[in-house]
Amino acid sequence: MERTCDQCGERYERPPSLIGKFCSRECKDLSASASFAEQVRSFWDRVDFNGPQHDGLGTRCWIWRGPVGHNGYGRFRIKKFGNQKNAHVISYMLTNGDYDSSMQ
Repeated sequence: MERTCDQCGERYERPPSLIGKFCSRECKDLSASASFAEQVRSFWDRVDFNGPQHDGLGTRCWIWRGPVGHNGYGRFRIKKFGNQKNAHVISYMLTNGDYDSSMQ
């Protein structure tokens, strides 16, 4: 069964009989010990701020360079925000505060 690691967001295979949220012991240990600041730094390390210029806005696009889910959207987890979320949602939450799911 293919699963997504709760820490790094990478896809991995695990038999259905085995329960686990992480692809490795390293990710499990990191998840338990990572501070909010470390998780935020890890998130922003996966963002390329020098994407192509947006014609309408005149600003550069932010390109997600981390793992993506089955739908093609970037995925990441910051413990403070709960379960794994789409990268654009976490980006919004970090820069603007609360996120209203009706904005999607």
